[in-house]
Amino acid sequence: MMKTLAIAALTLALAACGGNKGGAQSADGQSTEAKGNVSYITYTNEKYGYSVEVPDYLTKRETMVEDNGTIFSDDGAEGMTLNRIDIGAYESMFVEEYTPEKVKEEFDEEIAKHADDGLTSSECGDNNYTYSLKGEYVNEMYYVLYKGNKSLSVTICYEPDHAKKFEGEVADHVFKSAKFN
Repeated sequence: MMKTLAIAALTLALAACGGNKGGAQSADGQSTEAKGNVSYITYTNEKYGYSVEVPDYLTKRETMVEDNGTIFSDDGAEGMTLNRIDIGAYESMFVEEYTPEKVKEEFDEEIAKHADDGLTSSECGDNNYTYSLKGEYVNEMYYVLYKGNKSLSVTICYEPDHAKKFEGEVADHVFKSAKFN
């Protein structure tokens, strides 16, 4: 419960009123692509050199840390953003390049932190890992991708009654689309 409240408080601090749904081509260069029953927009971050496709029914929220990522919310332009996709990238000053061993080390540390938080799945590859947490009020799915000394984190958070909009094919598509350009 405290974790959920902390996430909600952090999201409120980062999110501001306003947003933008992508059309065929939005003003900030996002493109739209349909897959199955869901259409996706491509969020591109030039500074960190990555892109991620998110469902076009989500609203892009303005954040205080827009230079490395953003939030796409299903909760409208105002209010709490419990149902969302958070995207962020980081460049490590302490790691020259993420090796499979370093990725595994990061994964093990992250899983150990969440051992008592409703961990439902976890998987580690050579340059990425995923894990999911099931909470009483909010479920979370994490995907982290590494390239060189950069990491790209995509987090999908949603209340159980929003599961159809975020789980399954949508989560698979969003995570598989995440890439460094």
